[in-house]
Amino acid sequence: RNAGIPAFSRELDASGDRGNSNFDQRHNFVVYSVWDLPGKSRLLRNWKIAQMAAARSGFPLTVFGPSTLGPDGQFLLNARADVLDEAAAVATVPVAGGERWLNATAFRIPAAGQQGNTKRNAFRGPGLVNLDLSLTRSFALPRLGESSRLSLRMDAFNFLNHANLNSPHTLLGSRDFGIALRGRTGRDGGFPALTPFTETARQLQFLLRVEF
Repeated sequence: RNAGIPAFSRELDASGDRGNSNFDQRHNFVVYSVWDLPGKSRLLRNWKIAQMAAARSGFPLTVFGPSTLGPDGQFLLNARADVLDEAAAVATVPVAGGERWLNATAFRIPAAGQQGNTKRNAFRGPGLVNLDLSLTRSFALPRLGESSRLSLRMDAFNFLNHANLNSPHTLLGSRDFGIALRGRTGRDGGFPALTPFTETARQLQFLLRVEF
């Protein structure tokens, strides 16, 4: 949850806002597999298990200070904070409902009208892991025809019921600065193909289908 708006910090100064794009999610590992379970008994045969697992790195973060009016009378948008201790800037500490992802004592608000020494999107937010499972079994229905089948299917979304962290609040000085809450929601990253969907708790879905 960045506090910025889509604009240059200073008018026509594109070089002053160089940095990683908002949707720069560097690592995306997704694996999908299907298994036909072997079995000679009626109880075990014709079962099929499918899974899709994903592990992704976090989105970039910019630590902001309040926008201010400089001595030259020019308004500074998207003012970035100064970092005092880069090694201590990201320090995950458990808090109620999530984690404190950014350490406020490692930053400070720069002087009015001055851009901080941190770059745009210089830090990384929490990553994401998820596992979906599907279990299917088919039965022949010879009375309805040679090709007729009955299929039973159960889908489990977020099978591990794992609550991923949202990106933390990044406005220095705010009460909830640096806190990343659990229960990830989709974010507007500017490139929808890489935007994660809103996360839900474990969901089960059952399907019964007759083919003839």
